[in-house]
Amino acid sequence: MAAGISYSYLEQALWELGCDKQFPLLKLAVTFPVEPEIVEQLAGQVDNIIVVEEKSPFIENQIKGILRDLAQEGHVKTTPQVYGKAFPDGDGFPEEGGFTPSMVIEKVGRLVMDMSDPAAKVDQKRINQELDLIAEIKTYGLLVPPRTPGFCAGCPHRETLSAVKKMREQPAHRDIFAHGDIGCYSMSFLPPFAEMYNLTAMGLGGAAGSGMDPFVTNKQYALMGDSTFFWRGITAISNSIKEGQDILYIILDNKTTAMTGHQPTPASGHNIMGDKTVAQDIEGIVKAMGRPKSKDSWDRVSRLWNGHEVYVKRLPPSNRKRYMAELDKAFEKPGVKVVIADKECGITFHRRKRAERAQIVEKQGFVPREVFVNISQEVCENCRECTKGTGCPGLTIIDTDYGEKIGIDQSTCVSDTYCTKIMACPSFENVIVTRSHPPRARARKIPLDDIPQPTTVRSFNDTWNIYVSGVGGMGVGVTASTLARAGTKAGYDVRFNDKKGLAIRNGAVSAHISFAKGDAKISTIVPNGKADLLLGIDMLEAERSLVYASHNRTSAVVNTSRVPTIPMLAGMMNYPPDVEDNILKHTNSDDYFGGRIGEISELVFGNKLFSNTIMLGVAFQKGLIPVSEQNLVDSIMETVSPKQRPKNMEAFRLGRKLVADPNLLDLKNIVAFDP
Repeated sequence: MAAGISYSYLEQALWELGCDKQFPLLKLAVTFPVEPEIVEQLAGQVDNIIVVEEKSPFIENQIKGILRDLAQEGHVKTTPQVYGKAFPDGDGFPEEGGFTPSMVIEKVGRLVMDMSDPAAKVDQKRINQELDLIAEIKTYGLLVPPRTPGFCAGCPHRETLSAVKKMREQPAHRDIFAHGDIGCYSMSFLPPFAEMYNLTAMGLGGAAGSGMDPFVTNKQYALMGDSTFFWRGITAISNSIKEGQDILYIILDNKTTAMTGHQPTPASGHNIMGDKTVAQDIEGIVKAMGRPKSKDSWDRVSRLWNGHEVYVKRLPPSNRKRYMAELDKAFEKPGVKVVIADKECGITFHRRKRAERAQIVEKQGFVPREVFVNISQEVCENCRECTKGTGCPGLTIIDTDYGEKIGIDQSTCVSDTYCTKIMACPSFENVIVTRSHPPRARARKIPLDDIPQPTTVRSFNDTWNIYVSGVGGMGVGVTASTLARAGTKAGYDVRFNDKKGLAIRNGAVSAHISFAKGDAKISTIVPNGKADLLLGIDMLEAERSLVYASHNRTSAVVNTSRVPTIPMLAGMMNYPPDVEDNILKHTNSDDYFGGRIGEISELVFGNKLFSNTIMLGVAFQKGLIPVSEQNLVDSIMETVSPKQRPKNMEAFRLGRKLVADPNLLDLKNIVAFDP
């Protein structure tokens, strides 16, 4: 018995175990209240009822109660045993975390082997094979460095956290308590800043500081987003003012609700439908809360700013020197202080700038003047002060003749110049490019019209699964959507799942896509060891996803261009040397394809954003995707925007060309010859 996604996992698990026709299955459409009549019907057919549900035994307890009532009323002669969170031989389905098909396969497989009557004729050999596969994967023992999320390139929150972290070097600010809650600024507690001491529910960061104030003598500050301020933060500031507390509130006003998709805030002046609304002012609201009716009413809180009003200051955090001076001043003042960091979200700002640039290119073919940030490799000493002070993904680690150095990832960098403002070292430089005509291509002209058709085309009997792994901004979602469309066009039953909650924050992103024929059962998650194709748009994340791979089933196509994690950038750890070896070890090495697709994309298209489509072309040309070229091409056209279609088609053909002509994997054979 199951409901919702748990039923999908259960159905798939029973099919994988070869038991999909052996047992009656009850799928509940309504989980409360469970209908006693249907439970009575099931109870008359079975000796045991197994309840498969995530989290607490919500359904299980209802079933047990219904069966007790039925027995007392004489409606059933014998009461079936009910198992869920506990099995006859021990632990059942866990209450913590979510389920996966593999976890259900393992639990149900062992249960069937323990409880089945020999007359049930279950395929014990197949069940043992499934259990052995899961046990084998558990022995992989891979220790993959975590890819913690970080602030986007150009994020204004980085400027606040970098400033506060620098201020902690002063003895007067070393023991300041820092509070926060859910928002983009939640990443303040992660490397390289590690600045937030507690992470509470959304809107409760200020409440944590307010609640702690009576019990500490330390200075405190609380981070708060502009949307959080309007939702619940106002009450924390109000309480601090009422109680005369000594606390600094830093309101990060980035003009949007960035964490959940850039919805408007009460200060935006419009609602989510675009209709005009009254634009509320954070600064005015705080000042109004802190303005006394009379001098006498403020005797008990006379330590507040001037004895009369809460200290409120709005300024941009991008002026690092002035901003740090203001924070220092605010920390020293007694009472409630509010500093409003006034700077637009980097995503919305640079999205607008990219659109403006695209219009200029479309109109005249090139941008006459651009300013970039560069790092002089001759000057860089690889001290990592810039990465420790910013954690910016626009910085990267590059190999030079003199060892590792820090460089600029031009596909990510937005040239906001904040890395130059922390005064880490003199290796940063502004590069001003002026043009009178379009720039020359960095890659030589590669003929893409003479590519042979794949020698083999992948086919399958029941199911085909692909797992796509990458980092935010690499197009994992575009790839998953393309493959799901192509599978549907081919007539398969298709399920897919995107995990992209940290996509815009440089975190790990993944996608599961499954095709099925006939009576085969699939869910939105690929079972462990059952991926037919591993598409590793990022090599480190491909290694992390090896739980879905097996050496006799999984083919791998991997982008070996390295994307360091934030801790790696900050010098806290190194990129593991054996990543590609581990991928080869746990996949079918005969079908393996690896290459520096990121650098190839950057050479040919000017950035790394087309790596995913190049890799689709590679996988198709190697015959690893069971769809026709036409279905795949049509799906790419439907998925990407009209303006991006020509380059995506070129990228797809380039991927096919890399398989047909492996010499192109050597970057020296791609770089244009300059006479």
